Amino acid sequence: MTLMLSQSTLEETPHKAQEKLQAAIDTWEFSLKATCGAIVPEKTVWWLVSFKWNGSSWRYASIQASPGDLRVKDITNERKVIKCLEAHQAYETLGFFWRQTETWRKIHCLTHSPLYS
Repeated sequence: MTLMLSQSTLEETPHKAQEKLQAAIDTWEFSLKATCGAIVPEKTVWWLVSFKWNGSSWRYASIQASPGDLRVKDITNERKVIKCLEAHQAYETLGFFWRQTETWRKIHCLTHSPLYS
């Protein structure tokens, strides 16, 4: 499952977006546990797509420029940090690489398979 959140106003900060996303994850996690499911922290990643003006153009902000963590409970009910990736980084899952592309409005699924090598 992919969970995506966009800012609701131009004034909304990355920190506020993270708070809203954490609340959504907590609700999702509660719903999964009600049906004996769970989010596996070691198999979960997230991206905070934020932009920074460098004087002449907009660039993706780094994780260091917008720090913060998202957390879920593991199988022992301990809160664990979910890995945050830079906007340009891809993540392989089920044979596909997911990444935030240069066109920030789209997320592309890139096929990666030994059959196509």
